[in-house]
Amino acid sequence: MHTVKKQKSYGLNLERELKETLKASRKRTDKLLRKAQNLGMADIYTDNDGRIRRKKEF
Repeated sequence: MHTVKKQKSYGLNLERELKETLKASRKRTDKLLRKAQNLGMADIYTDNDGRIRRKKEF
């Protein structure tokens, strides 16, 4: 008799890997925005989630 394993852990591992990739990407983006502010190229602010954002010009 064959037993069928569910691929539930694969989905969780994939989700974990995607979150780690996003964290690294966000850190790089935050560093670039800080450098741009230091050079006077951008105005930035920190949103409620702690992410660094670029102020939009109207």
